[in-house]
Amino acid sequence: MYESLLIDDKSGAASTKQEQHIKSNLSEWARGWALNTDINDPSLTSSWKYEYSIFELTRLLKTIDFEKETILFYGW
Repeated sequence: MYESLLIDDKSGAASTKQEQHIKSNLSEWARGWALNTDINDPSLTSSWKYEYSIFELTRLLKTIDFEKETILFYGW
């Protein structure tokens, strides 16, 4: 993905794609989705971007009791 941000192609100029990527990431932080600072909420992030959701997955893997609970991965 990052390599495609450096190349001008049919989907746009590299500088335009870079600007859109930066604005998208900044939006995640501005809305508070990238990092959840609510002390009463166990979730680390509300973002669906894999860059941030990997932290939530790590938290789940460390806190789930696999003797009593199961993780189900699915996609669409």
